[in-house]
Amino acid sequence: MDVARLIQQLKDGDAAAGPILVSVVVPRLLGYAELIASDLSLADREEAVEHAIETAIRRLDRYDPSKGTFPGWVRGFVRHAVGDWRRHHPGGAPAALDDGAEPVAPQINDAEEEPTNPATVALTALVLTAPETDQLLLRLRFEEKLPHAQIAQQLGVSEFACRKRLERTLARLRTRAADDPDLSRYPRGEDT
Repeated sequence: MDVARLIQQLKDGDAAAGPILVSVVVPRLLGYAELIASDLSLADREEAVEHAIETAIRRLDRYDPSKGTFPGWVRGFVRHAVGDWRRHHPGGAPAALDDGAEPVAPQINDAEEEPTNPATVALTALVLTAPETDQLLLRLRFEEKLPHAQIAQQLGVSEFACRKRLERTLARLRTRAADDPDLSRYPRGEDT
């Protein structure tokens, strides 16, 4: 996708170009965030990148392509977002939510217990070994069946950011499932 064309479409008022531009630029910026902020959790790096892109799109009129590439320009916003995160968390990343707490096992009704399916066991293990933030998104969307707007409100992010986080979470699960010998033999599921 041509970034310059997407930027022009945004300047011309085409709101549909924004999500496409974000999907093109985010992978590069997440890699950059990994380089400069490897001490932050993946969710915190994603949040910094999301804030940086939102800021860049609001200030798009200040972007000058003769001075550099768009991703290069947005990297400055990523650096500032990471700096803001560090100022708000001077002691580093907060302790994990489950420190000192026993993991809660799902309630199983013995009367309705189905025979153990190897695919179900492997998929459960895949989800339970995912990062806590991924598990939270999956639970809110697929177990509690909340719409993206409500999830976004609970997480304190925009609805678009919520959708992109879920999309990246599912992509990570698909990649891990493809490498899992217990799951790789099953057909690939549908996208959300």
